[in-house]
Amino acid sequence: MHNHGMRLIFKLMKETEKEWEKQNSVPAKLESNEAILRKYFMMVSQGVEKTQLFAATMANTLENVIFSAFEKEMVQKTLHGIRKKRWLNEARFIQKHMDLHLIDLLEKKKLNEALDNISFPKRFYAEVLQRLIAQQVPNGDSEWHKFKNDLRRAIDKAAIIEVKERRAQTFVNQLRKEFFEGYLQSETLGSAFRIDCSGEYEDCDNEEQEEFKKECKSKLLEVLKKQVAITRHQKVFAKELSKEVVQHMIKANDKAALPRCDECCRLCKSLCIEAANHKTPHEAVHQPGGVAGVHFHRIDKLDATTCSQHYEQDDTFLFNNDPTVKYKYRDFATVFRGWRNPRIIEEMPVREYILATYNKEIAEKYKVKPSENIPASYFRDLSSIKKQLERDIASQ
Repeated sequence: MHNHGMRLIFKLMKETEKEWEKQNSVPAKLESNEAILRKYFMMVSQGVEKTQLFAATMANTLENVIFSAFEKEMVQKTLHGIRKKRWLNEARFIQKHMDLHLIDLLEKKKLNEALDNISFPKRFYAEVLQRLIAQQVPNGDSEWHKFKNDLRRAIDKAAIIEVKERRAQTFVNQLRKEFFEGYLQSETLGSAFRIDCSGEYEDCDNEEQEEFKKECKSKLLEVLKKQVAITRHQKVFAKELSKEVVQHMIKANDKAALPRCDECCRLCKSLCIEAANHKTPHEAVHQPGGVAGVHFHRIDKLDATTCSQHYEQDDTFLFNNDPTVKYKYRDFATVFRGWRNPRIIEEMPVREYILATYNKEIAEKYKVKPSENIPASYFRDLSSIKKQLERDIASQ
């Protein structure tokens, strides 16, 4: 368990380092500010007055960061709205949403797509989770309008400050203060305007104060006017933002708002039920292996039994396509490092129904023979299963 925890910590640290390098390294910053630097040097070479140069630099800085600041604000607002959702915090609850989606596919005669979702649970979980998050994303157009109004107020407040010396630095400091502490409270905007103007724009003090304020305010407001409606298609915007929300949660690692771990059993493909970034071994509610194509060697028949049932029966399994080595299910945690032994036994109505109803079709898909030992309990009424899932989801 200690080694597993160390591996997870090391993996998280490497991902954090990579993300930091992408956003904060010198090459990254030079690349992201390339247009600003080019425009700055062009203006300097043309002898533009310091006030105009300063105002243009502030405007370029705002234009370069405005959308990322809005996106991060939307991520935070969406996260606030989903923190207590059971489908986020309870693995068994989002499983109900996933199973309901499988039923929808079956009703649409899309069996192969349903089976692929079961065989690739990591992708399937991500799709269902992102769809649920997207439904909670606030209206992009109205939020964008509010965001621009808050920006406008911050610029107005920064522009009314009367100062005779260190005019440029004082304006930047006040603008940053409004971004951090005003209506916006945006770390992204505040950090972007953490600018040292000493020596660079001291000549601004020699120019007329009202003209300085007017020029700065005008250039910044021009940036806002140029911004078009960026969320014309709410569904597309929400779908893309949902991915950012998931990444933010995993990176923030807030135990009160974390998606589920997306590792799956190496045999039956059941998802881990722990939270993302957990340091304990993986655990799962194991489904009948045959629904994911698991079959017995030599007789090539689908396996209708779960890993947990095999564990209780002290059965054996093959792994890595090596028919010469048998492993005991009782040694599951040893064979699959980082996993607990399969001890949880729970019914999985949808998965059991699929195996019982589409036994032949699943066998054809995986080029094996149908199971001859489907338990009678697997033969269920799909409409009853669906109604129960809908009741469970509605009760959250």
